[in-house]
Amino acid sequence: MLEVIGIPQSRIQRHFATVIHGVGKMIQQTLGTVQLRIQVGVLDDIHVFDVLDSIPSYHLLLGRPWLHKYEAIPSSFHQCVKFWRGKQPFGSN
Repeated sequence: MLEVIGIPQSRIQRHFATVIHGVGKMIQQTLGTVQLRIQVGVLDDIHVFDVLDSIPSYHLLLGRPWLHKYEAIPSSFHQCVKFWRGKQPFGSN
């Protein structure tokens, strides 16, 4: 995915590998981390992602720390993320 979005592998910060337990009992070590700018709706932030050498069915996972930081409510059924702005919900479809 990094190649597709034009991020060179030299941007991967290599450090102690993290072990990821995936679907189907897959166990894999990360290659490192990369900082990427992400925009979801009106939110714009830099976030650290673990990098895997695999071809999963998703491009990235927004984990609990990111979801909690923005008080986001993900819906895998609707394929969207909802946020609160003041007292009004807004989202990304």
